[in-house]
Amino acid sequence: MPVITEAAAAAGRPRHRRSEVTDDAAAALGFYDSTPFYQKVIAAEGLSNARRTC
Repeated sequence: MPVITEAAAAAGRPRHRRSEVTDDAAAALGFYDSTPFYQKVIAAEGLSNARRTC
């Protein structure tokens, strides 16, 4: 979440804290890994997959 972290710092706010992802939630997020639009969003954030966003 580099963009969110940088934006928080620029606004003088604390950085975002990641939350735990259950296996069910991780499976549901896998849908985004196969969608071209979301693949671009995930890559723009410097992440390897959607599960890394939480």
